[in-house]
Amino acid sequence: MILIRRYRIRKQGYRGFHLTIPKEYIEDAKIEKNQQMAIYRDGDKLVLVPEREASND
Repeated sequence: MILIRRYRIRKQGYRGFHLTIPKEYIEDAKIEKNQQMAIYRDGDKLVLVPEREASND
């Protein structure tokens, strides 16, 4: 695994928390605004996977 940067978890509202995704990752993975991310739990880790539109080729 490659450590890009360390981030702090921030409280957001009553029930939520906020974590930003590094810009370097967003650009490398070609993630766009409003694109959905699947979040999986693997033991004590979270795995983020950008969801792609299915192509009709």
